[in-house]
Amino acid sequence: MVNKKVDYNVEVAHIYMDRRFSKEQIQSVRTLRRLLQQKDLGLYTVGVLFDDYSPSDTSLDIEQFLRQLAGQGLQIDFYAYESGMAPYVAEFIKTLPLRQILPEKRKLIGNGKRHDAVTMKTFTDEKGKIGLLDRRGRPTCAVMTTVWCLMRLGVYPPPAGLIRLTDKPFAGRKLITVLPSYYRTTEAKALRLIKASVYAKFLENIEYEYFDVKSQLN
Repeated sequence: MVNKKVDYNVEVAHIYMDRRFSKEQIQSVRTLRRLLQQKDLGLYTVGVLFDDYSPSDTSLDIEQFLRQLAGQGLQIDFYAYESGMAPYVAEFIKTLPLRQILPEKRKLIGNGKRHDAVTMKTFTDEKGKIGLLDRRGRPTCAVMTTVWCLMRLGVYPPPAGLIRLTDKPFAGRKLITVLPSYYRTTEAKALRLIKASVYAKFLENIEYEYFDVKSQLN
């Protein structure tokens, strides 16, 4: 467990690395700005998670992205890459009740032909199934998000490749994640996984600020 912590670790302007700075990131910054006017966060650190895990194209220019954030009045304290969560997935899965983790075999059908069965790993609770590992054995978005939350809380060490831009501690006693509302489903799955794990006590320290992406900005 990391000892030095800020009051809040805040994530903002999340983006896939095959995309470009857009109104979504502008709205994220504005949402954070409104939050800071309404709530005293004490000592907080603000950062961006770049998703280099899902897309095959990772051509986003990080330095340009940071300059565009600065143009919106936001100087961040750190940034990280989603692939840095992967090394701790297996460790997290071990904290879940073994009886609720099942291998699931599925027959793949492609081009009109039936292929050999593949085994995926799923977690099941009262609300249904959550994928942990896909058919290629890769961690799913839900479990990667779970590990990211726990890293930000100081349960696990910071991810490999974390870039610190200030001397503020990375881990926070609490989290705030600012996201478009279409991420709700994935984040809800991550919270279910945390609830089922040995880290359930941290649920009360995780907060969200969701916003709906507007077609036009004022």
